[in-house]
Amino acid sequence: MNTSSHNEALQTAVVVVIMALLIVRRMRGRRVYGGRAPIVIAIMAVYGAVLIGTAVGVSYPSHLTEGDVVLLGVGTVVSLALGAIRGTTVRMFLREGELYARYTPLTVVLWLVTFAVRLGIGTGASHVNASHTVAQASLVMMVALSLAGETVVVRARGKQAVNGVRPIGAA
Repeated sequence: MNTSSHNEALQTAVVVVIMALLIVRRMRGRRVYGGRAPIVIAIMAVYGAVLIGTAVGVSYPSHLTEGDVVLLGVGTVVSLALGAIRGTTVRMFLREGELYARYTPLTVVLWLVTFAVRLGIGTGASHVNASHTVAQASLVMMVALSLAGETVVVRARGKQAVNGVRPIGAA
């Protein structure tokens, strides 16, 4: 296994472990407001951007091919959309006067769908002449965008709940 393949495998493993821990934690429930989610998402997005920049050569942005742009564009839209859809499946409830959110089994299934779609996008990268390196490097960014889409919807639903409106997607 060459160094590049080893780094890709390590990066993928780290993302999978972090996501597994996140899912387990969110299955237990978390506060909708006051948590560190936006900070963690921002750190992931910046790190993802650094990985993509490194993959194409920060000093040579012209190395980003049209296929890479298509891959990143489609990945961005799909990641945000899947995150937003997942956000509608999160259960909202009050605990000690604070609004909490908890993943449901459907939310977990939609995470598996998100991973499968992401794998499909990565596999299909060569069909749009996107580089494998950019496809792999974009993994962290796409997870961050998916979490951002989910967080926006969960917080919007939380705001509706606080204002006495039944949240969208609430059971």
